[in-house]
Amino acid sequence: MAAAAPTPGPARAHLWTEAEGACDTREVVLRRDALSVTTDLDCEAVRGTWFSEYDGLTLHSEEQIDVDHLVPLANAWVSGGRRAGRTGACTRGPGSR
Repeated sequence: MAAAAPTPGPARAHLWTEAEGACDTREVVLRRDALSVTTDLDCEAVRGTWFSEYDGLTLHSEEQIDVDHLVPLANAWVSGGRRAGRTGACTRGPGSR
């Protein structure tokens, strides 16, 4: 079996762009998907309740939640994401529809 090729795609932090005012995409998705949520002045969820459709769990801390990719970034990168360029990658990052 051949060794995996390096995947020099964009760093994850660069995909969390401002989506609504000062709120980044993660914060917008957490707010959108919450059953109830309280945010601070910086848009961060300080408490709330979320229901996970994947495993049926009710979660009570944003730290328990991965607002992430259904397709891992490395897989998306080697499957053609590298051809999207930086702008295309950002528009298809977490929370994009």
